[in-house]
Amino acid sequence: MAEERVNILLIEDDEDDFIITRDLLNEIGPGRYHLDWVDSVEKGRRQLQAGRHDVYLIDYRIGQSTGLELLREAHDRGVDAPMILLTGASEHEIDVAAMKAGAADYLIKGQINAPLLERSIRYSMEQARHLRELRDREAQLLQAQKMEAVGRLAGGVAHDFNNLLTAITGYTELLLSRLGDDNDLSHDVQEIKRAAERAAELTRQLLTFSRKQVILPKVLDLNALVGDVERMLQRLIGEQIRLLTDLDTQPLPILADPSQIEQVVMNLAVNSRDAMPKGGTLTIGTQRLEAGSDRIPPECRSCNQDMALLSVADTGVGIDPRTMQHIFEPFFTTKDPDKGTGLGLSTVYAVVKQVGGGIQVNSEVGQGTRFDLFVPLAQQAVVAPQSKVAEQPRPQINATLLLVEDQSIVRKLMRRLLQAEGYTVLEAPHGREAIRVARAHSGPIDLLVTDVVMPEMSGQQLARELVALRPDLRVLFVSGYADSDLYHEVAGQGTGHFLQKPFTPDILGRKIRDILTNGRH
Repeated sequence: MAEERVNILLIEDDEDDFIITRDLLNEIGPGRYHLDWVDSVEKGRRQLQAGRHDVYLIDYRIGQSTGLELLREAHDRGVDAPMILLTGASEHEIDVAAMKAGAADYLIKGQINAPLLERSIRYSMEQARHLRELRDREAQLLQAQKMEAVGRLAGGVAHDFNNLLTAITGYTELLLSRLGDDNDLSHDVQEIKRAAERAAELTRQLLTFSRKQVILPKVLDLNALVGDVERMLQRLIGEQIRLLTDLDTQPLPILADPSQIEQVVMNLAVNSRDAMPKGGTLTIGTQRLEAGSDRIPPECRSCNQDMALLSVADTGVGIDPRTMQHIFEPFFTTKDPDKGTGLGLSTVYAVVKQVGGGIQVNSEVGQGTRFDLFVPLAQQAVVAPQSKVAEQPRPQINATLLLVEDQSIVRKLMRRLLQAEGYTVLEAPHGREAIRVARAHSGPIDLLVTDVVMPEMSGQQLARELVALRPDLRVLFVSGYADSDLYHEVAGQGTGHFLQKPFTPDILGRKIRDILTNGRH
């Protein structure tokens, strides 16, 4: 492969020194270096601002000014290309001043030969490259720390919101069941329900971004999932946008939560729709990439396995370079306040990273945008969907439940719902009180229903202590703030069951019946 040519700018007011420098570069190797020349500080300043050169050779004396002044100015403005100071005298003070001003090297005129000049240029370029890599790593570390902090905040906010939404959703359902469809107030209550559902979707995005969302991965065919989502997308993006799909001819099995991958596709489609207000084309494609393919991003190559590529491309307005630096940051949005939360792309990023994948974005202003998502292919076969069984009439179950919830508004709602189902309900606002209630109750307790995040004692600690007292006790953990590790700890290992907030009364009732009748998760 041919070596890439290096563009050099000489800032020097003496034409003879320009000719000497040009001849030395030609002696190194014709065509390897391209030399431009300016003869004043002002011309040099304009060229530095333009940033079109790889290396700058700056004379110490330029008219009435010094190259040190130009070096300091360029350094203060963030010019990261290497700058080499040239001087006619060997003075230690000038050498030290040059290094302090940001020079990569210091050469003495009259002592410069072709090998020395080439060595200085190569050294300076290598040093600049290492400095850029170091700054990039520092920026990535700071970004990761910022994302972690925002993630903790988002998870805590989502927890509190989900408690409130559980109460709003539950009491709304109770109102609707009593009002009936013919009541004039039913429409207003339905609007409250829809608003709660939209708020619940927002908290799900917060939890996904903060990696506190329970995910239920399974092996699924990416092609089939895109095909299912396609039927919804056309209604979502509108008739003025043409939707095209270009799917791989072979199945693409991936291990992921189907609802999260659907959310990724929907979020990207909504962004594309908003980027094409006058219409355009949205193209969704899939492709199998073999391990080692040049198309796989570097962060995904270490897994050394085949990848599925999911591409979402539009012909919209594109993304400018400044905006591109922030698109995956939470709450960053260029949309009007009523049209975007700034969580769409941060959610996409979080989901792709959770499944061990990577993202590449290519965009040009006025020419559209393309998101390429890389997801590892699963080794297992795709899980066939289970056939739906007709819902049977609700059986009446005589059981005693111990309800533990520190939020009184949620506890009162759940007690009312469970008593309406015919259960005997014991309740406690925290773990210590729950243990006291369990010890004082002489009869059986069939199921512990407990929040996970509570003061003094967590739901897991409470469950361990009560199961030690009552080995046959079943446990249902309920939380608006939990991650997949918790889910697999309490559900996947058979130590309990899990229900994510917010939930409707019907979902709560069905979950408890399933546990009491056959122990299903």
